[in-house]
Amino acid sequence: MPLSPDQLQAASTGATLFELPLQGLILQADCLPRWINSMFTNKYSDVEPGQGRRSVIADDRGRVGGLVDWYRLSEERYLGLLEGVDTAAFLTRFQMYLVLEDIEPEELEDMGLLSLQGPQADAVLASAGLPLPADDHAHLEDAAGVRVLRRDRSGLGGVDLLLPQGQVEGLRERLIAAGAAAGSAELLEALRIQAGKAAWPKDGSEKSMVHELNLQRECVSFDKGCYLGQEVINRIERVGGVRKRLTRLSVDGPVAEGATLWAGEDEVGRLSSVVQVGEQSLALGTVRESAWAEGTLLRARDSEQERQARVLG
Repeated sequence: MPLSPDQLQAASTGATLFELPLQGLILQADCLPRWINSMFTNKYSDVEPGQGRRSVIADDRGRVGGLVDWYRLSEERYLGLLEGVDTAAFLTRFQMYLVLEDIEPEELEDMGLLSLQGPQADAVLASAGLPLPADDHAHLEDAAGVRVLRRDRSGLGGVDLLLPQGQVEGLRERLIAAGAAAGSAELLEALRIQAGKAAWPKDGSEKSMVHELNLQRECVSFDKGCYLGQEVINRIERVGGVRKRLTRLSVDGPVAEGATLWAGEDEVGRLSSVVQVGEQSLALGTVRESAWAEGTLLRARDSEQERQARVLG
């Protein structure tokens, strides 16, 4: 069943609560500021306890293999929340590096993750008596063990809330009583698409580069030392070379994810994320450079039909 425009409008002006799947871990070692800074795309050498940043997990050719939000808990402890890669796969990938540096990983057990998104999120948090971290990826923990992490998943502002699983239902009720609305996964997907935020691996492939997914501003530091994939990512930033990128589109009617995009007789892209809102669909798709201009009209073709699509930029 499609979302209604009123549902999307309410979420865009209020505060909506979502329950998220959780994949993450805590790392502990005195070398972590240096180690994390050398492994991931963002800068962590200047991150203090109570702060954090988002990074791409890149390979040595600069290709995206996942995303991670690193939060510094103390001098020697970091919390990592993973996207597009589960904890077991992360530990397997970095096992050699972790062992060499004597880094101790600790999986998050019996923990839950909520996300409160929207321009009224801070007002709801304040009403519920929860702490308000100020800056992006700043985080604070209350006396009950609820960690509030500043994390915008919607383009509208918001926070994640990490807490013991046994407290999730009680906190949900508390936030709804403070003015939050309960939201579905489909509604969060619509907000994400509306904001043009890539989801990994849904919006990419094993060959996707950082700039193709528009992740460079949020997830990459271009003024730090070496890390995996740095040479390729920095070269693209300096000299360009991106010929396709993730783009927002609207489609006149329902359309399937995976639909191809056409300009005349040329295939110029493919839809990767789609949510129907009323009679139209909001979508993200990887589009060739020739069709990037805002307002460009394309045709979206799936196995059942062809519909007009408009590039939103």
